[in-house]
Amino acid sequence: MSSVDQQILVEYLEGGGSLYIEGAEVAYSLLGTELFSYLNVNYLGNGAAPAVEELYGEEGTFLQNMYFSFPYNSYSDYMLDELDTDTGINLMTSQDGISRVIAYSNENYRVITSSFVFGSLIDTESSTKTDLMIRYLNYLADITVETDNSAIPVPAGLYLKNYPNPFSSSGTARSAVTKFSFEIKNGQWTELVVFNLKGQLVKTLYSGNLNAGKHEIAWDGKDDNNQNISSGVYFYRLKSGVHSETKKMLLLK
Repeated sequence: MSSVDQQILVEYLEGGGSLYIEGAEVAYSLLGTELFSYLNVNYLGNGAAPAVEELYGEEGTFLQNMYFSFPYNSYSDYMLDELDTDTGINLMTSQDGISRVIAYSNENYRVITSSFVFGSLIDTESSTKTDLMIRYLNYLADITVETDNSAIPVPAGLYLKNYPNPFSSSGTARSAVTKFSFEIKNGQWTELVVFNLKGQLVKTLYSGNLNAGKHEIAWDGKDDNNQNISSGVYFYRLKSGVHSETKKMLLLK
């Protein structure tokens, strides 16, 4: 992962995002970087190969009672990071008692770090990858997913989007260059803001109470000081009640 990509992820997390990151050397490859500190994991070393035969969800966590087989002595079982955490939650351990999945959350962001590739898991009679992904999403995205029909009830901002994206400006007198649309389930205090890659607030598009239903807000590409902003990547975040969602957009000249 490039340093630019890492910085984008750091700023995304600072803006209220959620992240799932995986890989056999997920911690080792990020040692010494700013992004690594956001994972809140301890890197204990690369495990022996082969090492993993089975994986178990930890009791007292949202993965409790889950159990998966793993392709022992395969390419997927090569040099899996051994993890630990001081401030996060150990979600899953291998049959040797070593942590392989760590979750961490604070008031700004949530992250799950896995030292194995999700697709390498082997379903068992009691656990499936589909169910595991649903539990991950419940934690990361603050949504409720029903397993019977995979229906996802709409929390505030789940349908948040802007169009067009990328968008552009023309001339010196700008009209609305992009529109944000979203839907909230209950009337409540709502805030929609735009911020840059440094996490700095660019524009407060709305802050106040909104009725339940669909809404649309236009933006003319100017900041809170009524100045045209420069081209580049920006993030927009909707908060409504206890729900929050952040997405990325690109402004072209």
